[in-house]
Amino acid sequence: MGIDKKQILQLAANGVSFYCEDTDSGEYEILNVTSIDLAHETIEIGATTFDFEDIGKYVKPVMHPLSDLAEEITHNGETFVPYDELDNYHNFSKVNYNDIEKDPTRYPYTIVCKLLEWHFDIFGLIENNLAININTLD
Repeated sequence: MGIDKKQILQLAANGVSFYCEDTDSGEYEILNVTSIDLAHETIEIGATTFDFEDIGKYVKPVMHPLSDLAEEITHNGETFVPYDELDNYHNFSKVNYNDIEKDPTRYPYTIVCKLLEWHFDIFGLIENNLAININTLD
């Protein structure tokens, strides 16, 4: 089972980059989505077109694990601790930090949107080998 269509669209809409590995050389590139064709269920990443069903197999989104919420990250040139930003953004201190790692999608829409914007894996893709943990890249 791969990444479902809705998840692919949410990742692409939030500017998540994709890990594309050359299976012959072992070298990889981190590329962005350049277009999506909903009628044919294809997505263009860099200069290559993939079927939606290939996402998570041949190319994988590059994401932060939820454990990075308490760690300093850099997103769009800005360095911050996501948990602190969520607290400022949505009075997040009332939410149990450990609970969000169990099921982040049960939190308010604004929180889920921020997590997606910052490229956090709210769908459990990393643990299912459908996404790349950003911390494992060189």
